[in-house]
Formats: sequence, C-alpha cells, structure tokens
Amino acid sequence: DEALGPTKLAIAGAFSGALATVIMTPGERIKCILQVQQTSAGTAGVKYNGPVHVVRSLVAEGGVSSLYKGTIATLARDVPASAAFYASYELIQRGLAPDGDRSKLSVGNTLFAGGTAGICNWLVAIPADVVKSRLQAAPEGTYSGTMDVLRKLLAHEG
Repeated sequence: DEALGPTKLAIAGAFSGALATVIMTPGERIKCILQVQQTSAGTAGVKYNGPVHVVRSLVAEGGVSSLYKGTIATLARDVPASAAFYASYELIQRGLAPDGDRSKLSVGNTLFAGGTAGICNWLVAIPADVVKSRLQAAPEGTYSGTMDVLRKLLAHEG
C-alpha cells in the first residue's frame, strides 16, 4: 500500500475540485446574487425573494446555462484550492503521526490538520473567489467573461 507523494495528492485534490465545480457553480451563482442584493438594497426593493426565485428567474431570462455563469472562474478557484487542501491535509496528518498510523491521531490533531489545510485552501482560493463572485453577481453585460473581470479589477482596484 504505497503512500501518494505531494504531487499525486495535489492532482487528486485538483480533480475533486474540477468535479465539484459542476455541482457548485449554480449554488455559488445563486448565493452571490442573493448576497449582493441584500448588501445593496437592504430589505427594501429586493428583486429576488429566495433561492428558488433566483433559479426560476435566471432560467426564464437566460436558460439553464445562465445558472452556470462563472464556471471557468469557479474552476480557477476550486481546482488549485482543492489541490492545496488535500495535499496539505494528508501531509500534515502524516507529519503528526510519525509512526505512520493516522488512526491513532487525536481529535485535536485531526482538527489542526483540517484547519491548517483550510487555511492553505483559502490562501490559494481568495483571489480567484473575488473574480468569480464579481462575475456571478454582476448584471448581464457588465463583463464578457472571467478574464474581463480580472483585467477590470486589476485596472481599477489593483
């Protein structure tokens, strides 16, 4: 039973991030729209009254594909972030179990490994998450795609 090295662990994590994107993108889009709506309008004048209303409206306005707006940006976030998470989690757990038996790790050590891996995940994910969220929450026509968001973001906000 051969232990995977850091590169193979990262590749496995990246693959999981790519697969998760198919499921995550519509939910991320709905979440971003509702978050921006609440931030900008308070409770008065909101366009959507909940996630089901967002889905119905998006599908009516742009078809099912409109739920997947931001897929490339979500991939750009989740693939490297998942690679960082899974590789760091495994390697940290191995480091905490020098005899090689991770089943003997305490709850505290497992929490430490998971929390530290989560930090590794978000250190990688945050820049791409900003781009993804801007794209998914923007009104139609604001951006032509992921790279357009990135260019405008860098030009105006650095």
